[in-house]
Amino acid sequence: METFTSHDWMVFWSYGSFFLALLCAFKLVFNKERNTSTMPYFPSQLNYVLIVFIALYFALEPIVLYSDKWNYEIIFKSISENDIYEINTESGFYFYNRLLSFFSNSSFFYFFITAIIYLLGSLKFINKVFVSSARYIVFIAIISSLGFYNYGTNTIRQGLALAVFLFVFFEVKLNTKVILVSLLAILLHKSLLILVVINFMLKIYNRKDNFISVWVVFLFISFVFGNVFVNTFGGFLMDSDQRMVSYLNDTFENYQTGFRVDFLIYSMIPIVFGWIVKKRGFQDVLFDKIFSLYVVVNAIWLLVITLPFTDRLAYLSWFLIPFLFIYPLSKKVIFRNQNFFMAAIVMFLATINLIIATK
Repeated sequence: METFTSHDWMVFWSYGSFFLALLCAFKLVFNKERNTSTMPYFPSQLNYVLIVFIALYFALEPIVLYSDKWNYEIIFKSISENDIYEINTESGFYFYNRLLSFFSNSSFFYFFITAIIYLLGSLKFINKVFVSSARYIVFIAIISSLGFYNYGTNTIRQGLALAVFLFVFFEVKLNTKVILVSLLAILLHKSLLILVVINFMLKIYNRKDNFISVWVVFLFISFVFGNVFVNTFGGFLMDSDQRMVSYLNDTFENYQTGFRVDFLIYSMIPIVFGWIVKKRGFQDVLFDKIFSLYVVVNAIWLLVITLPFTDRLAYLSWFLIPFLFIYPLSKKVIFRNQNFFMAAIVMFLATINLIIATK
């Protein structure tokens, strides 16, 4: 009997999430009040059912030798068994592993609990920000979008840090809880420093144009002087993250490198959408924050767009795309036949993910 690989697991996920998105889109399209922002009834409790099944799926994904998931298993086993092992990881992630090891040394338990936390971060944000009728839709948009699966099964540490960040992202004011939780996210993965610092800055100052001009300038700089930033940032990564040494020095036959026009177009579409929404008169403090954070973080990624595995850094902005798309449509009628428009967004995100996963 042929054994399924982790890639097969990802392809199955892509088709499965695409099917869920298709069902969601059909119900949106055939809603009787399709010309308004009144969405069809989706029980938000379905999200909790999905979380359990998704966490099981992530935990059961095959572990491939020398993969990121394999490395995480080694770290967890070494900590739980008190083996002498050089663990080059952030202190927050070390203590997280230590905490879970008190309960069990099972790899399945470890990956299952980690997946649950990863999913609960998004659900916490959804439940705090979105009306009940939109919660299932936005959750389907999240789980079927590009990068979601990899951050739950491969780039696990960064996905865990993002989940922690989302637990307080909806907070408008800067307070002690926001500072402490944000610090925990950074301790889990230092790349969250980018998100946390920009998020704090936006609490103090946010431009009316949501920094679109900054994104355009950074795109020009990347196109003209991109190698300078890659060399500079690459050196920093090699000093701070041992795994990036292989990313920067190895040859990847199956991975497309260079200036990723496909990723650039994918990143640009939410910016165009946000600009159109604002031109149509949608004004909302939280949307401005989400939009600005997306634009600025994505602009920073543009500077190193030619790095191998650049999508790992890009996802620090991409994870906001489902929120950016669905939030204004759940608050106000902005487009004619808006439910059709929302269905198109859900299918767009699922289709891009399916194409990338299966090509």
